Amino acid sequence: MEGALALQRGGTWPHPLSEQQLISCVSDNNCAGGLMTHAYEYGMKTGLIPSAAYPYQEVEGRCRDAELADKAVARLVGFEALPAGDADALQKALLEQPVAVGVNAGSYAFMFYKEGVISMEECAGEAGAEANHAVVLVGMGTDARGGRYLTLRNSWGAGWGDKGHVRIALGACAMDHPYNVVPLVKAL
Repeated sequence: MEGALALQRGGTWPHPLSEQQLISCVSDNNCAGGLMTHAYEYGMKTGLIPSAAYPYQEVEGRCRDAELADKAVARLVGFEALPAGDADALQKALLEQPVAVGVNAGSYAFMFYKEGVISMEECAGEAGAEANHAVVLVGMGTDARGGRYLTLRNSWGAGWGDKGHVRIALGACAMDHPYNVVPLVKAL
């Protein structure tokens, strides 16, 4: 969402949005995970509060959105779910803005990623596995062997992966599921 807001403002967005708001206020978005679509539905009903006003606590906590409503800086106006397994739709959406995607982050290759492109084989042990982690698709490319890959920004901090990013082969790590979503947001 912040990427879309930054694009609307010419490249910068000064208010990182509160992760804690979603963890505490969306019924299934807690420390054990949840669906992006539920978070987006919530964001369409309630203003999005910056993390400076609603900081991350590492626990679920009591929902404070009503008492912090006057601090809201953005609102979701909708979202578009992309067709499962449609790389062209994913690329078209990425040309407009970053895209929220789900991956299976349970493989060793993903959890301990440092560099390169995670291949289908490295995620092979998870055939049929479902997405269990939300990340942001920020780029697509082609490696030296001609294989297409996606560049994803993770929420695990800049010390993880390649400065907080990972590159995975197109379709690897449960990326061909129906949880790829384009958020439509506006600043307040």
